[in-house]
Amino acid sequence: MYDRDLRYRVWNRAMELRTGIPEAGVRGRVCHEVFPHLREQGLIAYFERALAGESGQTPDYPYWSPFNQARGWARARVEPFRDAHGAVVGIITHVNDVTARRRAAEATERSESQFRAIIESASDVVLILDAGGIARYASPALTTALGWNAAEVLGHSPIKRIHPEDRAEVGEMFRSALARAGATHRVQYRVRHADGSWRTLLSTARNLLDDPSVNGIVVTSRDVTEWADLQARLLLSQRIEAVGRLAGGVAHDFNNLLTVIRGNAQLLLGDGTSPVASSSELAEIAQAADRATTLTRQLLAFSRQQVLQPRVLDLNEVLNELWPLLQRLVGEAVVLERRAAPALGAVVADPAQVEQVLLNVVVNARDAMPQGGTVVIETADVTVDDAFARLHDPMPAGAYVRLMVRDTGIGMDPTTMARAFDPFFTTKPLGHGTGMGLPTVYGIVKQSGGYIWLESMPAEGTTINIYLPRSADSARVVASRPRPLELHRGSETILIAEDEHLVRAVTRRTLERAGYRVHEAADGAEALAAARALGDDLDLLLTDIVMPSLGGRELAARLRLEYPALRILFMSGYSHEREAHLSAGETISNFLHKPFSLDELRGRVRQLLDQAATLS
Repeated sequence: MYDRDLRYRVWNRAMELRTGIPEAGVRGRVCHEVFPHLREQGLIAYFERALAGESGQTPDYPYWSPFNQARGWARARVEPFRDAHGAVVGIITHVNDVTARRRAAEATERSESQFRAIIESASDVVLILDAGGIARYASPALTTALGWNAAEVLGHSPIKRIHPEDRAEVGEMFRSALARAGATHRVQYRVRHADGSWRTLLSTARNLLDDPSVNGIVVTSRDVTEWADLQARLLLSQRIEAVGRLAGGVAHDFNNLLTVIRGNAQLLLGDGTSPVASSSELAEIAQAADRATTLTRQLLAFSRQQVLQPRVLDLNEVLNELWPLLQRLVGEAVVLERRAAPALGAVVADPAQVEQVLLNVVVNARDAMPQGGTVVIETADVTVDDAFARLHDPMPAGAYVRLMVRDTGIGMDPTTMARAFDPFFTTKPLGHGTGMGLPTVYGIVKQSGGYIWLESMPAEGTTINIYLPRSADSARVVASRPRPLELHRGSETILIAEDEHLVRAVTRRTLERAGYRVHEAADGAEALAAARALGDDLDLLLTDIVMPSLGGRELAARLRLEYPALRILFMSGYSHEREAHLSAGETISNFLHKPFSLDELRGRVRQLLDQAATLS
């Protein structure tokens, strides 16, 4: 307590303890003589206003006692002291030591400064949203990751920048975070980059509305676009593998049925015994079976279970040979451009399958441009480095030949592109496509040891990039289409080894009508015994590859040791991975793919028997 001259009149015990000065040491002395810093800090002005009858509250101020060296912070309530008549006769100050609070605040400020420095140097994006979802803070990483300026986001909800398909999930995350203080929630979603592309973020939201230092929902986001793309490709690959296994099994069983249907229909049409009235129906059965045969072969291509005859070849040569046909396919409304690299490296692939790839992707591009447009086919030697390979897992680094087909068509959205390789998936109207074009391409490329990637955006066209490993061998110009098989009759002895009774029966009837002596066996073990019984009288073994008890390849291997001159013709509805390429010394003439036509059967049999006669 001070009098009007600002001399101390009361100095309580708390002040003695804080300053180390007894009451006797200050009573009667002017305050700023004891504590010179009072005037420098502007506190005397509060005392003068109190003497004028005005109460006041000082801000926090530092104090120092020259007597006990005590330092700290204080805050004072300054009020006028009045006598019984209401006259101001002095001042009363209520002094509170706020040192602990000030030090805590300073520590908090230092912590916040450090925290801000950490946040603003982090690569993850940090947003603080209020309870209404409005952004109150955005870290600098926002610009780095998404190209946005903080000013574009602050004061607004970022929900409009999120992909429409993901907004509901993000909204649910925000509502869940609001419902529980301190709870953490995570969600992955797509958000629009400033350049117009979509990026994938993995965000964690934590409710810190009850924390006075934050008072918001803290959302930490990491750009996981590359990881998400790799994950999507892995899931696609796994799905395609599963569907491929199913497709291969279905095609195998279906091919046996088609062999019977086609064979019997062709037998009835060919022997002239069918009534004229039923001939047209039989022809329709045969045509339907032919269409189904094409479909099953596409399924086998997708599931990578075709028998291939790979050769060293130049993609430019295949493209040159096929170019007139491709031009007719696209029609006059589409411009077809060729950009072939000179001195292109060689690849090892089945030329007929490469032709199938080109036909399918060009037809697909044409159909994506109903109003016309441009298709560019480009070949090039490329070297894939480690960085590119990491982004295109599982493709290893190395030397490749790239076949690129780019169109200016309607393009695909991400959902459609994710299903582009699914069998039977099509966006075309009913009756205008089977949905097997790109799946067939995928299967052929994979079975050839290559890799395929799609790039597409709605209204911006589609680019298909196919990478085939470059071969060190020089390419040989080869005819990519087999020569037509001639039909022949004969009288030689043939043994059929086939576990499907109906397939065996139609095959036997066909060969017997061609003049051959035919024996049959229901599995490999029975065929081995029958062949040994026939001995040197047996001219040709026609065997299925996959049979119970003894498979066709093992049967053939045993008989070749005993009868080196025996001719062997394999047949199958599909081949497992280990059988997908012909063995050394075999040619495509040694294999019949079910369902085969009767002309193919008779022609291959005659071809092999004639080879034997030539060699003898």
